[in-house]
Amino acid sequence: MNQYFITADTLDSLGIDLTGQDKDALLTHLNETLQERVGAEITDSLNDEQLKTLLDKQENASEEELGTWLEQTIPDFKQLVQDEIDILLGELAENSNGINETA
Repeated sequence: MNQYFITADTLDSLGIDLTGQDKDALLTHLNETLQERVGAEITDSLNDEQLKTLLDKQENASEEELGTWLEQTIPDFKQLVQDEIDILLGELAENSNGINETA
């Protein structure tokens, strides 16, 4: 799932000023980290058959089909994603002063 859940607007709304920083690189890093964390949570919650289906869908289904399957298979999928976004943004906010000081 290559969709970006954390955007420049998200960072701006949190008051994270990234003047002089490479926003695109940071957004890519944040969203890749988000994907890794969500992926780990998903795989922990699936049984062997569901894991096989997930791998098949990742290789052969569209992003939309994969998203639909995840939402149907993991009832709290959207909340899981939102929780991980909140955690990641919290970590970023805690470290934003350091980010801004290195600019």
